[in-house]
Amino acid sequence: NLVPPQDKRELRLLNIFLALKNIVSFALICAITVAFGLITTRIFLQNYFSYLVASNTLTLDASRSSAQEMRTIAQELTTAKRIQGEYVPWSQLLFALGENVNNGITLSDLRISADGHGEISGTAKTRDDLLHFHDQLVGSGITEEFTIPLAVKFQEKDVKFRFPLQFKIPHLQIP
Repeated sequence: NLVPPQDKRELRLLNIFLALKNIVSFALICAITVAFGLITTRIFLQNYFSYLVASNTLTLDASRSSAQEMRTIAQELTTAKRIQGEYVPWSQLLFALGENVNNGITLSDLRISADGHGEISGTAKTRDDLLHFHDQLVGSGITEEFTIPLAVKFQEKDVKFRFPLQFKIPHLQIP
């Protein structure tokens, strides 16, 4: 009771002020500490994100180049398969044709398109040689059935012939 009421009131206000000042100071210190922690975390996460982007970009570039190489190889394989599908083994056809030409036949012209349409011309020593050649071609399965023109059939010796044929062209079997 020795302190006057006015001073008591001022002391109470001073204590409240000091308490508020300490609370605000503590809150500011906490806010600064949290802000420092958040900034540190942000820097760490930013660096880690940059590292991930850089490492994945290399992976993406590698996978992109690998994918491009695979597309190129697939395209080349498709092209090779198409070329093989269009390939006609002419040598097999010519060997088979050569096996069916007997001594009395001399071929002078042979034309064959990729679809099998063709024309053959030459000279036969006798009509029998020409008929035998016809039977061998049809019988061997190289050509489909064809007819020899009557004008050619009436010649007995040195028979000059020219007639269209439909060849059975072998194709490669692609798996």
